[in-house]
Amino acid sequence: MNITVVGGGTAGWLAAYMLLKSHPGLHSVTVVESTSIGIIGAGEGSTGFFTDVLNGHYSKDFININEFASACDATNKIGIKFRNWSGDGQEFFSPLDGSPTAGVINDFIFKYVLSKY
Repeated sequence: MNITVVGGGTAGWLAAYMLLKSHPGLHSVTVVESTSIGIIGAGEGSTGFFTDVLNGHYSKDFININEFASACDATNKIGIKFRNWSGDGQEFFSPLDGSPTAGVINDFIFKYVLSKY
């Protein structure tokens, strides 16, 4: 089956990846993305789900996170600060799950301290 994914970004490319990896050789997938629309930068690519996909939790294949980050010139993130999320001028810090150091005590301490600012 020929499948076209309209829209790139994290969601589009992950959809294409999951289709190809979950049914090897069954589909031909084309991703169509705009050259005139810039990156939204919503940050969904930095959630625990994304690292789970790279680690192979949803298929038998995995991608080396260090090689992937290097090839993409990625920035490591430990959390996201949401400003004015509910429209009341408040902000909060939300740590990310799924990081390679998520279970290390230093990571917990750092996230706790950062959440206070």
